[in-house]
Amino acid sequence: MRIKEAKEIDLVDYLAHLQYQPQKIVGHNYWYLSPLHDEQTASFKINRKLNRWRDYGLVNSIDRGNLVDFGITYFNCSVADFLAKLDNGLVLHRDILPAIKTKDHQIAIVAERPLTSHVLLDYLQRRGISAALAKAWCKEVHYQLKGGTYYAIGFKNNSGGYELRNERFQQSSSPKDYTTIGPATNSTVHVFEGFTDFLSYLSLPNFRALEPASYVILNTVKFFEKARPHLEQFQNIRLYLDHDETGRKCTQYALSQSNRYKDESQFYTGHKDLNDYLVKRKQNQKQQLKPRIS
Repeated sequence: MRIKEAKEIDLVDYLAHLQYQPQKIVGHNYWYLSPLHDEQTASFKINRKLNRWRDYGLVNSIDRGNLVDFGITYFNCSVADFLAKLDNGLVLHRDILPAIKTKDHQIAIVAERPLTSHVLLDYLQRRGISAALAKAWCKEVHYQLKGGTYYAIGFKNNSGGYELRNERFQQSSSPKDYTTIGPATNSTVHVFEGFTDFLSYLSLPNFRALEPASYVILNTVKFFEKARPHLEQFQNIRLYLDHDETGRKCTQYALSQSNRYKDESQFYTGHKDLNDYLVKRKQNQKQQLKPRIS
């Protein structure tokens, strides 16, 4: 591995690989009991936005340490030896991509595992989705793209492909398809454009079904027609599609096909989608909980 590639590895994830967890998180700053010396109060800081660390318990510590600086200090080894350690068994956690726009056939899935990455879980939590809910429905998927190995939140479709998401990447692997959850024997099915809207639905107490329910996640409105035979096995088809032009057109088309289709998007009027509604709702709740300054 080259030094440049090593520096791209996320420091927070690398410390998790070494079994270190933050004591507290303040904004972009993750504070740890130092891995480099014994202490009782956390003095080791990672600025996740900059991907840089500083240990305030070390003499002459400077606020620009990268992962290679950390590795040679932690292992007391040379740069070459540390790069060799990275090559020998560490699954690379890098979410910096060479290009966002790519063709799906360039993505090769190399591993699927339980969702544990703090970076990915933090991303979903900023979108209002709890870690417990994310872990129940999503996987941590590692994939190769243009010679690099990356990772993302993976949501599986009916054909075995994945919707892949992280803070900087939104794509899908082949084969592409929609996702069905629950039996077709229920009277109602809830339909979502993407899996974050589905998880947002499950996060809202006023939406959450009181009994086992059935869901369809289209993963793109282009799959609406493909999903119709499955959808129309249900008596009630509730649509929670986006408020953009594409989502509105799909909703109007569905309503014109049968009176079994119901538009539920009025619940989040004024928001671009159900997830946007959830995020703003939680932000408002936090504001209301802040102590008033007299």
